[in-house]
Amino acid sequence: MSLRILDMQLLLLRCAAAGKHSANFCTPIPDEFHGEGWLGERILAVTEQMNSTELLSGQRNLHKQEQALLGMLHSLPWSGQGTLTSSSSSQKSSNFELCFDMEAIRGEPSPRFSQLAKERGVATVFHGTKMENVWSILNCGLWTLSETKFCQHGSILGKGVYFSNNYRTATMFALNQARNCTNSESFQKAWWHFSLVNLLNLSSFNVLEEYTITCFPVFEAQIILPPADGMSTSDEDCTRREGNYFVVPNSWDIRITKLHLTFTFTKKRSMSPFLFAAILALLLIGWMKMYAQAHVLDE
Repeated sequence: MSLRILDMQLLLLRCAAAGKHSANFCTPIPDEFHGEGWLGERILAVTEQMNSTELLSGQRNLHKQEQALLGMLHSLPWSGQGTLTSSSSSQKSSNFELCFDMEAIRGEPSPRFSQLAKERGVATVFHGTKMENVWSILNCGLWTLSETKFCQHGSILGKGVYFSNNYRTATMFALNQARNCTNSESFQKAWWHFSLVNLLNLSSFNVLEEYTITCFPVFEAQIILPPADGMSTSDEDCTRREGNYFVVPNSWDIRITKLHLTFTFTKKRSMSPFLFAAILALLLIGWMKMYAQAHVLDE
């Protein structure tokens, strides 16, 4: 396993652990992590000092939970054969893009997928999500959450996994979700880690203090197309199309091929001297008024 893939694994697992549904979305996880209390908190605590360079070089002794977690990460089917490439290597750029290509590890499609692909054809589509969901999707696939407690945006087009044939449309969904979750205290705790610094080739943790870093993940996949008009089928869970959107009720009709991670850097705004002086003046005026009122009451 490469250092960068291990860093990606640690970051994605920590993001899943920081989510409010960590008990459901941190699958798989070693048995050593199960017990009383919040699972996400235990994962964040154990991975806090896990640095990929030290882990793969054997620079320090690992305790039981760290050993179990590292063994599990090595055993994941997508850990050794996928390729991770980047399009930027400096925090001076406003964007840093990573692409994790999984086509080499997917193997041959299922007989069902192959047969339907011959009959109906396939389409390359995109699904935008949020960071806390990526770990589960990589390990368990894309499954419909419609009509479950995990469905956050409704199912206006019916039950199924939603895709767009336009990458930019999918990134808009992912970006909106990223803005909602990255400001939370638990997510910031997960974000502040060696894995993020290593993945983005940052010079130090100081960059995290100077910039707000947001990530929006988009999965690229192949799906079975809807039946052509007039085509008879006994499959009740066929893919549906509404304009540029596809709804896939049956997860077996989805083959994930790539994960795109786009990180954006926004310089944190510091308070200007003028604004600081204005706030200080307002506080001083308020204090003087309170003092004057108290003095009048005393008289």
